[in-house]
Amino acid sequence: KKCQRITFPPKMDCITCGRSEMEWVEIKGPGRLNTFTTVMYAPAGFERETPYTLALVEFPMGIRIFGQMDKKILISEIKVGMELRVVPIKLPNDRFSYQFEKA
Repeated sequence: KKCQRITFPPKMDCITCGRSEMEWVEIKGPGRLNTFTTVMYAPAGFERETPYTLALVEFPMGIRIFGQMDKKILISEIKVGMELRVVPIKLPNDRFSYQFEKA
């Protein structure tokens, strides 16, 4: 709260000032795609997921988030500068993550 630094993923203590007075902040979007890569050969445990696209998206509030693109977005449609939003997704075993979808 004191230094107004926004980090993702959330942290217990601020990486700038070291204080513990943190609060949740909504990630406002859309963000813009900075760069991406499509994984064709995955590491152990992810073989069934290929191909998948990883992206770095910059949001207006000054943070960059690294994550996976929604598989509904065709690889041929992905362009640097496209607008994306980050959305939560539910995984098996009551786990959650996030992905990028078209804005």
